[in-house]
Amino acid sequence: MRLNDLFSAGDLTALNGDGLLDALLTTSPVTTVAIERVFTTVRRTLLNELDGGALEAPEMWLPLASAIGQQSFLNEYVFDITGEENAQVQKLRDGVAGALERGEAVAPIKVAILASYLPLHTLPGADHFESREGPEPLRALIAQQIVNPRDEQAIRPTIERLTAIEDDVSEKVRQQYEENPYPRWSKLFAENQALPIDHYIGMRFPGAPYKAIGNGTPEILIAGCGTGMHAIQRALLFRQANVLAIDLSLSSLSYAIRKTKELGLTNLSYAQADILALDSDRTFDVVDSSGVLHHLKNPLDGWRRLAGLVRPSGLMHIGLYSATARKDINAARDYLAKQGRDYSIPEVRKLRAEFSGRPDGDQLHNITQFSDFFSMSECRDLLFHVQEHQFTIPQIATFLAEAGFTFLGFETPVRASYLHQFPDDKAATDLANWATFESENPATFAQMYQFWIQKN
Repeated sequence: MRLNDLFSAGDLTALNGDGLLDALLTTSPVTTVAIERVFTTVRRTLLNELDGGALEAPEMWLPLASAIGQQSFLNEYVFDITGEENAQVQKLRDGVAGALERGEAVAPIKVAILASYLPLHTLPGADHFESREGPEPLRALIAQQIVNPRDEQAIRPTIERLTAIEDDVSEKVRQQYEENPYPRWSKLFAENQALPIDHYIGMRFPGAPYKAIGNGTPEILIAGCGTGMHAIQRALLFRQANVLAIDLSLSSLSYAIRKTKELGLTNLSYAQADILALDSDRTFDVVDSSGVLHHLKNPLDGWRRLAGLVRPSGLMHIGLYSATARKDINAARDYLAKQGRDYSIPEVRKLRAEFSGRPDGDQLHNITQFSDFFSMSECRDLLFHVQEHQFTIPQIATFLAEAGFTFLGFETPVRASYLHQFPDDKAATDLANWATFESENPATFAQMYQFWIQKN
């Protein structure tokens, strides 16, 4: 296949001027198999024609090639690669590295295509790219793949350490996220308007038995912030609050701090800490832990530890995996375990190709419906996490009764459907009803149970 078979000159001009396509590729991982296949085909064909000396009008292909390079960095090079591509990439890498060593110019299209297969900062002498003039698409790639990683390395030794990490499972989880900071992201999708916490809860959960905490300067703990997207969203939403975000991984924290500085936020700080080692000297009006507790050796111990940091009438926002919603994931894990397959980058690429190629409705193909399938760290999280527990709604209800918390509501787009089925529960807080609803609609909490509770 030739590039001209994929797009005509007119098509390419239209694509290069399409801001929506550029935003799709440069802000977050593409999460559709069909679209992914288009861009892997374009990438492979660009490489093949470059290698064969047949690439015509490279300046016309540079914007698209650069955008695919940014997409590849965001998804951590999860796209499948053939043996032929591997050989061609190695040849291209050696040629670019040699030119940098000799101080020679490198054609922008070569840099863009190489960046779609490996991060530029891994090249010896890559910093030389920063000092050279180049077209805008190339400058965006250099910022993403050279400047930003270098800035994160500079941030890393400056991060405050609140606790030691001594728990064996916590250490394994830390190492996983040092290797794969989770998730990589570019642009922020935040709430439209900053709100006091009381207004936010009242708007989200009308009729819930909520006791207002007041409009002063609340203290918020984000327990397990990863690369900072959620923490930054909270700091933007609750601008009156002081937000402390903690995580096990210095790689993730470095990414988060860089993004926070870019946005100029001053009400958000970060530190390395293990939830299980936090003491109760400092308490908070809100403790927010989404997608974290289920990765602890004993999630309920961690939840109790965090609950002890919540002030009287304070709030918790919790995100936990649903055992009901993750049956396809469990089946995929069992399938991989029986075959003796374990995490590695080539293995993830191989299994993604296998699962994508299965017919619609196949239990393994169903994994492609999860957004986590579309980046390396998230796919590792999905199928090869070193520690994961799953919950049921009755288990959540039992914990809340024991710990002394009131359920305020799930954050879910199906609230209207729930109220249609259970019109007498106008506040949508009856967990027994929600358990029934989930049993009849197993995909309701496919991402997670996301819910708010208040200390009695």
